[in-house]
Amino acid sequence: MPVLVDDWQMDCCGTRPVLGARVSWTLNWTPWYAERVPTAMRLRARLEPGRFSWTCENPEVVPAIARVGGVSVYVPAPAPLAEEIVLTGVLHEDHHDGAPPETPLTTGLITALRRLEHATLVDLDVLLSD
Repeated sequence: MPVLVDDWQMDCCGTRPVLGARVSWTLNWTPWYAERVPTAMRLRARLEPGRFSWTCENPEVVPAIARVGGVSVYVPAPAPLAEEIVLTGVLHEDHHDGAPPETPLTTGLITALRRLEHATLVDLDVLLSD
């Protein structure tokens, strides 16, 4: 599963990804990341309404969690909330303000690293079946 890790977040207060490391990350997804770094990922996940301290001022967006197996991803989903979503491109690791603090962590093993301009693309091995 491809996960984008921004350099600025690591430079600020993160730990650089290391091949073979087990990590627990807050993940988010938006179509913007899917377009920025296209990959073959097509992850079908069920959507659950989020119970967050954040509120969304846009009535066309529902803060939600996409779940599949051991993966939990914060998604600003279109309203009304569908039962499922297909996540494409990349997921995004964020430990600043890209996801509510209540977003569940996803734990996995780093199996590959690819350097991009201003970011690292990490292959994260996570159990995808329930």
